[in-house]
Amino acid sequence: MYFILFLVTMTKTCAEAAKISDDALSSTTQTIRLLESTLSKLTTLSHNINEYPQTSPTASAQSIASLVQATYQDLKAISDQASKCDITMPMDVIRFVDDGRNPDLYMQEMFKMLKEKNELAHGRDLVFQV
Repeated sequence: MYFILFLVTMTKTCAEAAKISDDALSSTTQTIRLLESTLSKLTTLSHNINEYPQTSPTASAQSIASLVQATYQDLKAISDQASKCDITMPMDVIRFVDDGRNPDLYMQEMFKMLKEKNELAHGRDLVFQV
């Protein structure tokens, strides 16, 4: 779930920050909608699975099956739509999410590392100025 939330956030941020052509922007917007729809369906699916024994088994099994099918269709549409989007994701972020960590922590770690490198470079600059 973190990964889908991160993708939605990154896609929105990249679409707003970059000057993207109208076709790419519409593809990006469609991808955002598909990701949000998939996230909603996964949340509903998780709730239905957790509530499965308490509700009517037949109705729940049918609703779970239909949600799985709808989620599959959304994921297939996202896969088809992804080739039309002009947004890249660093492999480090994907590995970070695969390890089960929050992608926001990746950003914090990157900023911290860049700050340290900047301070080191600034210190070297001061040494050479003397």
